[in-house]
Amino acid sequence: MRNSRILIGALIIVAAITYLAITGFTKSTAYYVEVDGYLSKASAIGSQVVRVAGTVKPGSIKWEPGSILLDFTLSGQTGELPVTFKGIRPDNFEDGRTVVVEGKMGAKGVFAAKKLIIQCPSKYEAAPKGQ
Repeated sequence: MRNSRILIGALIIVAAITYLAITGFTKSTAYYVEVDGYLSKASAIGSQVVRVAGTVKPGSIKWEPGSILLDFTLSGQTGELPVTFKGIRPDNFEDGRTVVVEGKMGAKGVFAAKKLIIQCPSKYEAAPKGQ
């Protein structure tokens, strides 16, 4: 009798941990695509949370520190995506930087980003010759 109670308790704990792991994983996953791919698949993606990578278009950054609102445009090879991000502007956020935004399409065709990730350029630059 006592062993069966321990076994049932252990099964409940394992089931609860499994449930929490699965729901946490599905909520934290996001589809990843570059700007051009996102624009071509936007209707299929719909309101799904997605990560979009692109380059910040020079001259497109508009920062409103009072309302902590950052508007900019992400450029791909052929298309552009207007983005709005409500949050603190990263120090190294500037024109021409490669960034990844996570969010979903908002009103009026503007991508509403919940996260803004700036890629480190040193990882993508070629090493000087002779090293």
